[in-house]
Amino acid sequence: MNYRKSIFWNYSTFFGKQSSENTKETQPATNNMDSKWMWLMMVDKLCKELNMIPTQVYEMNYLAALNFLSMYHLKAQQQKQNGNN
Repeated sequence: MNYRKSIFWNYSTFFGKQSSENTKETQPATNNMDSKWMWLMMVDKLCKELNMIPTQVYEMNYLAALNFLSMYHLKAQQQKQNGNN
């Protein structure tokens, strides 16, 4: 699996799921925002959660940023599940 496919596979929550191994394009996981704003939404989330400014977020390691976003997403899902019980 090449680098790009492995990122899309491991972080499919943010990039959507691919329909086949040969598919290069993906869809954002949400349908209510245009895909051009997805990156800014992620930067905004990191700024708020890590108490950073956008310039600092842009200097972050890409995989570290995705790991933080994954953790925040899973945390929100868990809180939502706990609230529904």
